[in-house]
Amino acid sequence: MAQALRIFISSPGDVEDERRRAAIVVGRLAREFARFFEIKPVLWEYEPMLASGHFQDIIEPPSRSDIEVVILWSRLGTPLPAERYRGIDGRAPVTGTEWEFEDALKAHRERGAPDLLVYRKRTKGIAEFDSTEELEAAALQRKALEQFWERYFGSAQSGFKAAFNLFTDRDEFEQMLESHLRALIRERLPRLAGGHRRLSRAGLGGSLPRAGQRPVYPVERAGQRLRSGVDSRLGGHGPTCTCGVNCPPAVAVSMLWAPSISTRTG
Repeated sequence: MAQALRIFISSPGDVEDERRRAAIVVGRLAREFARFFEIKPVLWEYEPMLASGHFQDIIEPPSRSDIEVVILWSRLGTPLPAERYRGIDGRAPVTGTEWEFEDALKAHRERGAPDLLVYRKRTKGIAEFDSTEELEAAALQRKALEQFWERYFGSAQSGFKAAFNLFTDRDEFEQMLESHLRALIRERLPRLAGGHRRLSRAGLGGSLPRAGQRPVYPVERAGQRLRSGVDSRLGGHGPTCTCGVNCPPAVAVSMLWAPSISTRTG
């Protein structure tokens, strides 16, 4: 059974195109790694918005995800109800994006997850307005973003505090995000197969997937004769992992056959 892996996408409303690209990237990676993980994006657009609560109440907190992706440009977002949502230091109000980042950051500091990826568009922001009030609101959004950025990421002048990623257009963002997420997912594969030391001793470690490919294990290259042999050893049932990790079938097959293959090949 594939292990669940949730990727939370957080952003204000000025990067809608990038959010769509992020959902496409997660979908591609979900197909690429389907043998190992059930990868799902977490976006508010995919959730039923119930009138019984606030928008933020409906979304599962990013602290429960495995990876959080934050996308920023010229806004920080809409403030949340102060009586229910506060910043990591107790301040209020905070915006939805701000709270989601800090919720994930707090969890990462406490238990090492989720992983956080932050992307900022480095082109000039665009303000659309029909009144002075709307123009002032856009300026306040920019100011709030700069204060948030200085608090967590710093600058060349004040000194950088944490790593982030810059992009200029949607295509660059998509390529960058896919590369980064694929690397984080690949890092989880050895953990998924933790304890399978017999694989390397028998020369059956296999290879991790490249873009658009699934992993291939040498045991699969031995042909269907291995599968029929394993089926007979298991009384007609498929291979089962015995190490306490939900391994992919090919890994389980490798474990069962490692001793005999090792003997045959010397």
